[in-house]
Order: sequence, then C-alpha cells, then structure tokens
Amino acid sequence: MMKFFRKYNKQLLAVFMALLMIVFIGGSALQQMMQPSQNHAVANSKYGQVMLMDQTHATATTSLLSQIGLSWQRLAGAEKPIEIVDWILLQREAQALGVTVTPEVVQSSPLTDTLSDRISQLARNLRIRKDEIYVAIAQLLTVEQAAGGAAGSVIPSDAELDITARNALEKVKIQAVMLPAHAFVDPNQQFSDAEMKAHLDKYREREKGAGLNFGYYQGIALKAQYIQINRDAIMAGDTIPNLEKKARQFYDDRRDKDPRFRRPADDKPSDPFRDGQFVGPPPLLPPYVDWEQAKDMAINAVKKQHADEAAAQLADWILKSTAEPWGDSERGKDGYRMPPQSVSNEDYYKSVIEHIPPEKKYPNAVTVGATSFFTEKKANNMTPIAVAMYKSEHLPMPLSFRQLAFRSKPAVPEVTSKEGNQGDYTALYQTSQYPLTHLATGDVFIFRIVDSKPAHAPDSVDEVRDELIADMRLQKGFDAAKAKADALFMAHVTGDSLKVAFEKDADLVAKKETDSGHELGYFDPVAFSRVPMGQAAHGRMPDGIKVPQGVGPIPNSVIDKIFAMKPNNVESLEVPERAVVMVAEFKEILLSPQEEFEKMKKELVTQLTYERRSAAMKDWLDPDKIRARTGFALITR
Repeated sequence: MMKFFRKYNKQLLAVFMALLMIVFIGGSALQQMMQPSQNHAVANSKYGQVMLMDQTHATATTSLLSQIGLSWQRLAGAEKPIEIVDWILLQREAQALGVTVTPEVVQSSPLTDTLSDRISQLARNLRIRKDEIYVAIAQLLTVEQAAGGAAGSVIPSDAELDITARNALEKVKIQAVMLPAHAFVDPNQQFSDAEMKAHLDKYREREKGAGLNFGYYQGIALKAQYIQINRDAIMAGDTIPNLEKKARQFYDDRRDKDPRFRRPADDKPSDPFRDGQFVGPPPLLPPYVDWEQAKDMAINAVKKQHADEAAAQLADWILKSTAEPWGDSERGKDGYRMPPQSVSNEDYYKSVIEHIPPEKKYPNAVTVGATSFFTEKKANNMTPIAVAMYKSEHLPMPLSFRQLAFRSKPAVPEVTSKEGNQGDYTALYQTSQYPLTHLATGDVFIFRIVDSKPAHAPDSVDEVRDELIADMRLQKGFDAAKAKADALFMAHVTGDSLKVAFEKDADLVAKKETDSGHELGYFDPVAFSRVPMGQAAHGRMPDGIKVPQGVGPIPNSVIDKIFAMKPNNVESLEVPERAVVMVAEFKEILLSPQEEFEKMKKELVTQLTYERRSAAMKDWLDPDKIRARTGFALITR
C-alpha cells in the first residue's frame, strides 16, 4: 500500500486539490442542490403557474405591509380575508388589466406622508432600503386601483332616485292599538295529546323562528363540563398583609376619578355664616369623600382586586395543567387533535383540582359543574356559565360561552385555516383556552364539551312537550287578539275613533295594567317613513323599521299596507313575526316640499354610486370569486 501512495503521490495530490477547489467554489451550489426547488409549481391559473418562489416573494411583501399597519387581507373593506395565493392572482390580474402604480407615485402620495415614521422605523429595524417598502405599498395600491376599475361606476336612473328619495321623505301618520298575543294567553290552558301531535307534525321539520314561526327541529345539542373559581370564596379565605395600608394607597391613587369615592351631590359644607364665624364665601369641598367615609369601600375594592388576581393565576395554572396531556396528541384529517385517554372521562376535572398546589388553594373556592344538553339557541339559559365572557384588548368584541361552546368538533366537524384560528376550535374533552368571567359575580369558568346529540326532528310529543304547550297557548292568544281587533274595527264602523273604542273596552284597559300587558295599548306615534333618513342610500332594511313611541318593529310588508290605506280608514294588520295584531287608523300622508325632494335626489346620486361601487369592489375581492375567474387550481402530485 505504501508503495502505491509513493508511486502515485503526485496524481493523488492533484485529485485531492481538485476536490478541495470544487467544494470551495461550488459549496453554495451543492447546498442548493440539497434543498427543495423554489421553482416547482404549486397551482395553475389562466395567468400562468403559481410557483413556490411566487409565494415566498408574496409573503415577504405582505409581511412588510402588515408591519406598517396596512391591511392587505381585507382590501377595500372586503368581508372575507384573502390569502397569499389570492394576493398573487390579484397582482397578475392587475397586470393583465394594464393597471400599475409605481413606487415613485407612492413616494409622492399623502399616504406615504402619513406612514413616513413607520416606514423609516421598519427600514431601520429590518436593515432594508425604504424603496423595498415603497414597492410593497405600490403593489397594494395597484390591486385596489384594479378592483376600483373593474367595479366601474354605475349611475342610478332617475326612477331609482325617485323611489329612494320617496322612501326616506314621504311619511305616514297613524294611530294604533297594539294587541300582543302574550297578553291574551291563558297560562292554564291544556291540550290533548292528539292536538299536540297534530301541531308537532305540522312544524316538526322546521327550525324555530320568532313569534308564530313555530318549529321543533332540534339543532345539535352539547353538554359542557366546567371548573368554577368562586371569587367570594377566595376573598373569604384570603389574608392580605397590610390590608388597610394598601387600601389607603388605593384610595389616594384613585379618589379623584373613581366613581366609588365621589361625593354625593347633596353633600354640602355647613354654612360658615351661621354663627358669625367667617367673613367671605364658604370653603369648597373636594369632589371625593374623605378617607374615613371611603375606608370600607377601599378595603373591599382591594380584596376584590386581590381575589381577581388570585383567580386569574389559578385559572392560568388549570389551563396549563389541562393542556399538558394534549401536547403530544396528533391532529387528524379533520383538523382536531385526538383526545388522550387520560382526559376522556368526566372525572378528569375532579382529578385536576385535586392537584392544585397548596399555595393556590382556598377553601371551597374551586368546584366542578356541568350543564344539561343545550342547543345554540338555548345556550344562554345554561346558568351560571351562560353569562360569562372572555374579554381581551386584542379582541374587538368579548367571546361568549355560546360562541366558544359551538366552536367544537361536535358542532364544526372539520376545521381548516378558513375557520380562522384553529386553536379556538376544540376537540371533544379538550378544554377551551379562554377563561370566562361572570359579569356580575367575578367568578371564573374553564370549560370543555364532553358530550353531544346530533340535530334531529323530535320523535314524539314528550320530547318537546313544554315547547308545544307554550306555542299552542301563544297561538290561542293570537287568535284572541285577532278577535279583539275585529271588535275594535266594528266599534270604529259604528262611529267611535280608535282611541275611544280602546278606552271603552274595559277588558283591554284592565289587561294593560297586568304584567303581560306591558306592550298592549293605544299609541299615537309621530309620522314615520319607509326608511330612516340616514339609511336611504343603503335601501330598505330587510326586517322593516322600528316605529317609535310604543308601536315597535314592523316588517316592510305591513309598512306597505299602512302607506296604501285611505284617510280615516281602520285596518287589522297581523304581525306574526312578533305574535302581535295591530289595529291601525290611517290619518294622512305627509309629502316633502319639491325643493327638498330634488335636493335629496342630487345627494343620492353620489351616495348610491359610492354604495354600489363599494359593493362591487368587495365582490371583486372575494377569495372565491378571485379563484373562480382566474381559473385557479391546485396541482396535486
């Protein structure tokens, strides 16, 4: 072997040096060969293939936009957020339409002036040139401009303007007697099984609506289990060192602004002139009560504050403890994690609270409870957890128990990225990540869904007996209200005004004074239009309008009947959506002056054009529409 190396020493050395040179010069090339290609196609479209590199570039661009506070996912106020692939398709679509906003235009635009500080800060943080950010903004404005061009500008016709202006300006004056069905319900009325079965069969397959829109189809029902952290129990078992000192500090820090310490308006200083003690005006009292008056309130406030903090820490410990078993659980194809065996029983929560650390334990402060089965419509009846909410400065609106309960696998069998944050959706037996706080008591709830029943039509009367009886009584009450409306009509025919006819009916006057008669009565509302003035450009509301001064919500179909009535005519109008019969006496139609009518028509041209253009842009930027018109299709391998 040694003879071989000595014989071919020069040749071997040359080969070795050549290999070193290849590694030195071609190292990056070799590394790239080991990585997946950035140029393979992931989707097809009529504007060409979408490559992995396209997605990388688009992600970088949209990240810059997000970091300077520009929303690229909801352009022009679109209702559905777009994704990276939609951004790529919109860019190509704008290019095909010949729409381009250059970075130079961006630099001279008012938008850049507004964002100048953010752009400079971001460029420094990322160590990039501002030009790269201007390019990203230019792409955003290009897409918006293309959407605006595609939406066009539809000028409303003169006939449309006439109708829209009339709906807002023309008013009707009526007087009315409202006869709600619940005021005529007999709470002791009973029905035979045959009657109830006939009623059930009629509405078995419908979902329940408002008023007389009966329905007994049962939506999916869930059962929740919860851990309740009782704030009062924590306060009772809590020992706070230097409590009075902390309460005094609490008072000193907040006495000027905290309404709890505000001096009552009738709390005035004694008259210094009474005994001839002073000359001049009496001294002014501070707007807050003194320490002795505030002491108990301040101490209680500190106790509550301390209990809230303890409850939050305890909730955090429980959430972490219940999350641990799920850490190694795999997600199924439905997007949910598979429940670990250790949590798949209803005694699991009891074992969790048994392991609460001693320093976090308070006597009788933590208990386990469960709801009965509830549908989405009945979730708000599940006390005490029903009124508990999750609030956060990062959320525009609080999350309710009902919302979170129905973000679970039994209610949403498959969850994808389209559903938003997948972490909001829980598998069976999985604890929701959101602790809920009771609005009145301050108690904290942690919950999970432990069982469900599928949606179904009821099999028997017994399954929905209480609902059937309540609805059938309401129907009978509605029939009684219609009969009373007929009596009022006949009184009007004989010469009485509607007001006099109501006041002569002793039965109606007596019912008005009962608890069930709070919506019943004679009303004389101000004149009203088909559409509120500020709503004119948006069109008529689908559910009608709310007539002021006691009449309440009225559907468009009834409003149209009222406008079609003749002077001094009386009609009985049924409002099944509210289970109400309305007896209306027509007085007059109030027309607006011609100058006001013409002025509003001119204003409506701009408003209607803007509304239609905005709606068209939102439609253009809908992700489903984007993908459909660009021929988008994922490439499956």
